[in-house]
Amino acid sequence: MLMRILFKSTWNLALVLFLLSLILSSLPACKGCNGDESNQSALDANADAATDTAKKVNRKRKRKKRTRVKSVQEKEAPPRRKPNRSSAKPSEESKAKTSVKAEKSKPRSAKQAEPAPEKQSARKDVKPAKAQDVKKPEPRKAAAPQKAPETIRVQALQIKDFVQVTELIQILKQPNGMVDAPIQGQEITSDYNHMRLVTVGQNDSLGLVVQVWRDPNVPEARERFNSFLKSYPGAKANQSVTRKTFFAQYGDRSYAGFLATGQRTNVVLTCNTTLCSPEQLHSVAIAIKKRLVRR
Repeated sequence: MLMRILFKSTWNLALVLFLLSLILSSLPACKGCNGDESNQSALDANADAATDTAKKVNRKRKRKKRTRVKSVQEKEAPPRRKPNRSSAKPSEESKAKTSVKAEKSKPRSAKQAEPAPEKQSARKDVKPAKAQDVKKPEPRKAAAPQKAPETIRVQALQIKDFVQVTELIQILKQPNGMVDAPIQGQEITSDYNHMRLVTVGQNDSLGLVVQVWRDPNVPEARERFNSFLKSYPGAKANQSVTRKTFFAQYGDRSYAGFLATGQRTNVVLTCNTTLCSPEQLHSVAIAIKKRLVRR
């Protein structure tokens, strides 16, 4: 802004001086005046100086306009791409190719007709592998047979100490004797065991079944007895064997159960009515209870 103001002030001063010189030059010379030729020459010099300054200012203004226009054009114009030298001037390789095409084919000499020797491999130190150096694949070793997982043997609950077979045979009055038979679907564990006795030659019959449960504590043993009392059909509680005893009958089967509280053991007897009467079943329960409590 300061430069513009100075530029305008100098231009106005030069214009005023130029107009003043024109006015003075147009006035007629006074004969009666005291002026002489020296004053006239001074005025002419001043007029010339004013015109010169006006011309210089005008030139400077035109130069500034040109520089401004050039700067604006350079900013707006896109950048010029430099000519590709490779496209402008043909490369030496292209010249060589064109010269080769222009030449006529010459007959090959005898030396050229011979086949070129095969190129040797770059690595001279590489030698062909010998048959001895090549390692044969080792035969795979047969996998060792896996051992079958060892079955953990659970120590079964011992009941033969208080379930005497000979004694039971005497109570049931079986002169031909009785044999042990399996029970399907019942697994022997450390807190459960069973025994099934049938008369000789009658394996299809139920016979006499003795089942024994031993719980870790008295409350669980009592809870088990109560569940038996509710589950057996027509079960009636009494104290004929121990304080916790029940008897039941359903169809051709008789049931008797009791709890030996001190031993945390529940015993349940099941027998066919053709093999044992209710009195005999009660006697079997008393015999087992005596041996169980005695231990």
